[in-house]
Amino acid sequence: MVNKSKNDRMVEILRRMKPERHGAVVEAMAERGVSYGASYGVAIPVIRRVAGEYAPDHALAEYLFLQDVRELKLAAVYVDDPAEVTAEQMNRWAEAMPTDEVMEHAAMQLFYAAPDAPKVIRAWLTGADRSRWKGALQMIGRQAMKGILNERQAADLLNVIEQFLLTADDLPRRASVFALERLAGVSPELSRQTLALTTRLKQSPHPSLREIAEETEALL
Repeated sequence: MVNKSKNDRMVEILRRMKPERHGAVVEAMAERGVSYGASYGVAIPVIRRVAGEYAPDHALAEYLFLQDVRELKLAAVYVDDPAEVTAEQMNRWAEAMPTDEVMEHAAMQLFYAAPDAPKVIRAWLTGADRSRWKGALQMIGRQAMKGILNERQAADLLNVIEQFLLTADDLPRRASVFALERLAGVSPELSRQTLALTTRLKQSPHPSLREIAEETEALL
């Protein structure tokens, strides 16, 4: 495999996944408005298994992501080496992501572990792109799950999320709840701070903030 070109390996990856194609999945995605240049409806566990056999390979991941094929963009996430992922790449990939599906997998499986993740999270939560808001919140939740955050870092991110929630419109509810729930699990003190935040949010006149607060409390 080491002597094969990136294109040869891309063709090989796609050839190995195509037998697992699922037309019903493609139709279901189309009905939900999920659109790719090409999609074979291959299940995520299959994509992850096949891609994992080529990882880590940063150059190959970049090449796969350039292709307008659902399975190859998702494979890129599982092929890449997070240690080599930069803020520039994260922004470039985010710009080219056709669906939230790709963003969710990139944020949860790759971006959260990148060296530039902390500054990207803050930049995305102060921007205007809803997909990047989701990605930033998913990165926070994943970092908390993986034990990457200490109590001080988690508290700082909780403050970042509060400022985001109070200023953004059309809030990504599920991603917000995920991040808050996972931050609360960092320590008893973070649980206390998260509950204090949800108490404040429930006093908001905005229904979306109250919903996020109530859903978070129900999980804690």
